[in-house]
Amino acid sequence: MAIRHGHEPHDTFVVSIHVNAAGSGRMWHSATGWCAYTFPGHTESDKLATCLYKAAQRHLPGHRLRTDYSDGDPDYEKPFYILKHTFCAAVLTENGFIDSEVSLAFLESEEGKKAIVALHVEGIINYVEGR
Repeated sequence: MAIRHGHEPHDTFVVSIHVNAAGSGRMWHSATGWCAYTFPGHTESDKLATCLYKAAQRHLPGHRLRTDYSDGDPDYEKPFYILKHTFCAAVLTENGFIDSEVSLAFLESEEGKKAIVALHVEGIINYVEGR
């Protein structure tokens, strides 16, 4: 989803919402967790990702949050195409694993759907209000 909350290019940001997979084929895997990715380097995207992580902590209690603090913030950094070729703050979220029975059951539940939506809405609102 791309959101524009003003009239200037810097007022635009992207949140690309995904579900992860630990393998390929028809086997179940034990991988679980929520995480976010930004393009390598310190950018405005890191602020948006941090807001999403804080919201995930509130809306996914008891669920694993996958983090990488090697650069001082919780998000993973990868040069994914959408992150590399988007010229505004951009975050890609991975909202569990589709090939994990536990994760998939949560994602398909009403509780899971509401939690994933709520964490994105709250994270985005906190990012916009903090700018």
